[in-house]
Parts: sequence; structure tokens; C-alpha cells
Amino acid sequence: MRKSQFYPVAIIASILFFSVNCSSANKAPKSIILIVADGAGIGHQTALYYLTDDYAPARFENVGLVTTYMLGKDKVTDSAAGATAMATGYKTVKGAIGMTINESGDTVAAKSVIEYAQDISMATGVVTTSFVNDATPASFSVHHPIRKERIEIAHKMADAGLDVILGAGNRYFSEPLPGSTDTLTAYDKFAQNGIQIISNLVAPIDPSRPVLGIFADKGLPANLDGREPTLVAMAAKALDLVGGDPNGFFLLVEEEGNDSYSHDRDSLRVVGEMQSINEVVNLALYYQSQHPDVLVIMVSDHDTGGLVVIDDEEQGGLKMGFATREHTAALVPIFATGPGADVFEGVMDNTFIGETLIRYISER
Repeated sequence: MRKSQFYPVAIIASILFFSVNCSSANKAPKSIILIVADGAGIGHQTALYYLTDDYAPARFENVGLVTTYMLGKDKVTDSAAGATAMATGYKTVKGAIGMTINESGDTVAAKSVIEYAQDISMATGVVTTSFVNDATPASFSVHHPIRKERIEIAHKMADAGLDVILGAGNRYFSEPLPGSTDTLTAYDKFAQNGIQIISNLVAPIDPSRPVLGIFADKGLPANLDGREPTLVAMAAKALDLVGGDPNGFFLLVEEEGNDSYSHDRDSLRVVGEMQSINEVVNLALYYQSQHPDVLVIMVSDHDTGGLVVIDDEEQGGLKMGFATREHTAALVPIFATGPGADVFEGVMDNTFIGETLIRYISER
């Protein structure tokens, strides 16, 4: 992992962003940035569109819709099954992390896009506003049958071989394995593997060594509540660390708050989380304008809340409403630009994302 030159986030907002040349659309990407707007459906994108003067997703060249159903009779997915499909190309059952069900009915590990990337010495990283062992980043990083066994997942991540892990989850990384006589915490295991651990994004980092950054006890605060560090700052740091790898990189960036605050029907904070995603999209597309061999994708694992934007007959203008506090079966949008982006058009299943990203890496 080599450090590359990168521009301060503060400069990005004042720079005109350019999309990648269409002539490279059919080439396999050298690097991939996958942005997951957890829980964000069409309604969330609609709200962002009307409430911002700079709707960053409009800069993507290719747009499609994604089905998100999982295995079993309960078709409405959770984040674990949704992320596993995008990480591995396999459907799975609720709560399974990076695992699928084989023909014999057994739960088995499914190789992830990050593992394929590591096979050819690409740099890899995950960034999230949630705890880093939460369903989405964990499904790309490790294999575990139960998403709620968070301490166990934290311990497994110490051996996952990622170059960069940034987010939250201190409470899970400072505990030994439940029921074990081993007193080592996940932090201890990361340190034993030579991984530097930081609790502040401005802490000195040796770019030649992997890094684990944990910045809150469980999840980071809402964007509107003064989140520190911000998602865009974490994403910029991660790109700075993995971007110089001569073999390219795979980077997952997740904004989890769309999901949490949609469960709460908190429209104000949902908008704040979508604005966070907008900043990350601007960052990723600026980075791509400087590195045209990068494929950038933004997608959601599922819709949460069935958000709608309707007339506000009393106050005038528009207002937001939610159909439910739960996940829905609604199709979610996917946006892509860069080498290989042209296949992400029309209607596709979430497994197609995983299959395609793995194929791009495997065929390099």
C-alpha cells in the first residue's frame, strides 16, 4: 500500500467535476469505488434532488434499478443478505455475513470481491459511518452466519487482510471472544498482525502499514448532529492510503444513517445523511476525473421506510412521508460511471453487481 497525492476535501466543492470519457466504458477498471447508501430508495434520491442545488448523482453516466430480495420465503432483505449478494454474487438468508446456502442446505462461505482483489494484490478498504463490523462492511470482509455476533465478527476482521478500515465500533473491538479463555481483544489481534490503530483521523499514519480507525463507541452521530469525522473525510483519507497501490484498489464506502433514520421516520436526519452521500459522490467523481481507470458505483442494499415526497398543502412546497418503519421490497437505483459502467443499466438483480465486480477483477 503506497500513499498517493490527494487534494484536501475543502477544495473539492469549488472544482468542476468531469465524467470519464465514454471510450473507456467497455474496458475493465483498474480500481473500484463502491458507494453504498444503506436503506436509500428512489424516495431518498428524490428528496435529495429537490433539497440540494448540486445533485451529484446526476453526473453518473449509467443508471439502473436493482432487485434486492433474499433467499427464503421472506423476500424483503436485511442489510446482511443485501450486502452479501453485492459482495459475492450469491443470494443468502437473513443475517448471514458473506455466506450462502449450498445445494445440501448447508451455510457455506462465499468468496467476496475483496478476497478476489486481495488474490491479485490490490489494496482493499472499507469505510462506514456505522460500526465497521456491521452488516454491510462485514459482508465484504469476513464470513459469519450470524450478523448479531458482533464481537466474533470484530475478531475475524483482524485476520481479513484489509489495508484500511475506518468507522466506529469501539465497544466490540475492546472485548475478548465470548465464552473463550483467550483474553485477547480484537484490538490486540489487530496489533499482533501489525495493523496500526487510530482513534482520530488526523493521527499520524504510516502509509506502508494497514490501518484500523475506530472513532466512536458504536456508530458515528448523524451528519446533522456534528459527525466527526465526516464520511467524506474518511473516504478521502482511505483514497489517499489505497490510491497509490500499483495494482489498483477496491474501496467500499457506506453511509449507514439513511437506514437508521428511515427506521425512525426522522426525515430531517435522513436528508442530512443523503447530503453526506452527495459529498462522497462528488469526492469519488473528482477522484475519477484524475484517475480515469476507476469505476465508481453508487447503489443501495435495500429501501427502508418507503419514503415519498409529496405536496405540502398546508405550508406549500414539498414534504416527506414514510409508508413504514421497516425495509421494503422496492427496487433501488444504481448509478455507475467509468470503465465497465455501461453494464449497470436497466433492471438487474443485486447478485449481478457482485458477479460483475468479481469478473472485472478476475479477468484482469
